Amino acid sequence: MKVHLSFNKITFFGCSKLASVIFENASDWYVTTSASATSGRDVDVTDLSVNADNLTGQYVAYYWKR
Repeated sequence: MKVHLSFNKITFFGCSKLASVIFENASDWYVTTSASATSGRDVDVTDLSVNADNLTGQYVAYYWKR
């Protein structure tokens, strides 16, 4: 069974001190600008500091889904 996980855009907006983020399950994550999308741009979430940068910077206004 595949479980769909997501969190809304700007969840981490303004979290300037966020240094690292661990994704418990690092497979199949993608970002999209649409809340109803079922696919998007694949994101590698294996690097903890890159995750923090992506969540507060480049992909802050995206929906993160798996």
